[in-house]
Amino acid sequence: MLSAHNARRRARGEAEVSVSDLELRVANDMREQQQRRERYLADRELDQLLEVTNAKRRARGEPERTREQAREEFGGGTTAREAPGVEGSGGGPAGGDTAEG
Repeated sequence: MLSAHNARRRARGEAEVSVSDLELRVANDMREQQQRRERYLADRELDQLLEVTNAKRRARGEPERTREQAREEFGGGTTAREAPGVEGSGGGPAGGDTAEG
């Protein structure tokens, strides 16, 4: 399959791709996919944390905590929702009512 791919590349005047080039590309793609997955999961975790926290805050008559407030408090980076190409957890501790200030 690689030889057919390289034949098409040669016909277009492009450089051939070696097995190591292809393996490197696959490894990079897999690493990027894992990073996107981690950002997505961190973003979901923050949403779940804020949902629980804000339910408790509403019950006490307090204003809801925003994503920005949680990130400021816990020093997390941008989330997948805000910057899909940038690493960041968006995060803080994963539990309870700890996102309050």
